[in-house]
Amino acid sequence: SQSSGTFSNLTAGTYFIDVTDINGCSTSEYITIINNPTPFLIGITYYSNILSTDSASGGVPNSYVWNTSEITQNISPISNGQYWVIAESAIGCISDTAFYNVNDLVSGTTSIQSTKLKIFPNPTSGLINIYSEDIIAELSMINNIGEEVLFKNITPSKLDISNLPSGIYFIRLKVNNQIVNHKILLQ
Repeated sequence: SQSSGTFSNLTAGTYFIDVTDINGCSTSEYITIINNPTPFLIGITYYSNILSTDSASGGVPNSYVWNTSEITQNISPISNGQYWVIAESAIGCISDTAFYNVNDLVSGTTSIQSTKLKIFPNPTSGLINIYSEDIIAELSMINNIGEEVLFKNITPSKLDISNLPSGIYFIRLKVNNQIVNHKILLQ
């Protein structure tokens, strides 16, 4: 018999709950837990540079979380690599994680309207060159779990990230009121 307000790991069945408050008032209720033998699964499809969650089984998704921190049903991948998504149903069930490897995007130097923006080398050992014909209003770096690890209001032409641990990072730039994302591998 549990006495706390949270009951975990219950199996399917009917449970009798009797709650008494500090004044001695009580209420009782029968609660039935139905075992759902169908796991909550989703998939990812990739078409015209759009990743989309597709048909689900075991639940109806109504919210999403991608490894890019986006919360929509569809995203546009910014670079090659593995993407994943988890969905939640209206009743709070969490799906299994769906994965998709994107490998057909052009990598290396990111360009806005051909030569207006260049970020190189990639991969890097710590020093990144950033050249733009347009004014870059903001620069931020996000690690592979979505945490912002660097933010600058003014973008230098050279950026030293050698103090960061090796790994995959996303440089997010605000250029001409557009957000540009570029994946960088720090070795």
